[in-house]
Amino acid sequence: MRTNVLEVENLIRNYRKSVIKESEEDVKVLKGISFQVTEGEFVGIMGKSGCGKTTLLKTIGMIDKPTDGTIKFMGEDTSELYGDKLAD
Repeated sequence: MRTNVLEVENLIRNYRKSVIKESEEDVKVLKGISFQVTEGEFVGIMGKSGCGKTTLLKTIGMIDKPTDGTIKFMGEDTSELYGDKLAD
């Protein structure tokens, strides 16, 4: 059985519609995305312009923080990776 290299569970990413007016609703970009990538598997991410592909990759790559949900890389929760552990 192949192991999961990447596990994404219920990933949510919202952005503020306006930084000036905090009462406005957030823009919901990623809405509960879940998937797994196993060892040796190739994955393509496709979709219309503006559907969240770049946001998904930035969140998985830890360039952006998720609003909610879990991302595990090689079994480790990426929200707990800092410093040298992150560089490895």
